[in-house]
Amino acid sequence: MSMIPLHGKKGQVLAFLAEGGRIVSLKGKSLAWISGENVYNYTGDHIGWWADGYLIGPDGGVMAQTRSTNLGVTLPYPAPPPTPPVASPEPARPVPSAPPIEPPRKLDWSDYTF
Repeated sequence: MSMIPLHGKKGQVLAFLAEGGRIVSLKGKSLAWISGENVYNYTGDHIGWWADGYLIGPDGGVMAQTRSTNLGVTLPYPAPPPTPPVASPEPARPVPSAPPIEPPRKLDWSDYTF
């Protein structure tokens, strides 16, 4: 199973994108999942939007990104990714909340994080 590192604004790895659109912590805990272009946590709350390798926060800024994309935000030199964790079993996905209207995107980092 391949995991893709998700980098933050300082280049550090914040989490990993696992199979099935699941976002897991550095310790393997399930944090969120991607459903189409929406991202939800495991209480069913909408936390952002997924677009071309970017997690866009509620303020329209970038929360995390894969290194294969560029929306025009400053890309710091990435830290070497840690060894991907063994993902814990995924909890049941709750019924997700209705997604809010997506804010205009900004070419900057979000004030929001996981």
